[in-house]
Amino acid sequence: IEGRYGLSYVRPLEHLREYVAIVRGALSGEQIDFDGEHFNVHAKLFYGADIPIIISALRKGSFQLAGEIADGAVTWICPARYLRDVAFPAIDIGAANAGRRRPKLIAHAFLCLTQDVDTLSRAVNEYLVHYPRLTNYQEMFAAAGMPEARQGVWSANMIDAVLLHGDEAMCERKIGEFISLSGCDELILSIVPTGADRIASLHRTLDWVSGMQHNSI
Repeated sequence: IEGRYGLSYVRPLEHLREYVAIVRGALSGEQIDFDGEHFNVHAKLFYGADIPIIISALRKGSFQLAGEIADGAVTWICPARYLRDVAFPAIDIGAANAGRRRPKLIAHAFLCLTQDVDTLSRAVNEYLVHYPRLTNYQEMFAAAGMPEARQGVWSANMIDAVLLHGDEAMCERKIGEFISLSGCDELILSIVPTGADRIASLHRTLDWVSGMQHNSI
């Protein structure tokens, strides 16, 4: 938000609260006259739209804010137990404070069809290596019972918690376990391709995922 958009990353929940208010006002189709601490917006869309507003959430405060003002929360690299033990209670508190029903939770995990430890390690180092270096993710993992995240590198426990890997049968089981344990309403899978032909790996995984639609996981 600082490097790409030139916005200050100070009091991000205040920033997000104002942003949601502006988007909701714009989608209503009515004139927006908003003067806040972070934004000043005076505008109107030509047409309104009935679109749910789902905000990203990583730590307790943003989940609580989602429960209060949004139609849902979408996560990124959050372990299933963390969603069960931290995210859902926070969403419930926010919803209760606002006198509304709990909005839905959309979870996220990575998917890598490989049983080879070295292949998995290379994939983590290529695609995911920077996440444990970021303070917000370190503290999220610590709250999930993995304080080793503060070392700035992936541990085996961290990888197993958010990177569903193995052969097809193992991955199907892990997807089902993630949904069941987290209690999420939906699950987004980000595919991590492997091997020399990444396009072939991606298509193979996509074909497998599409074939799972008829299974009751």
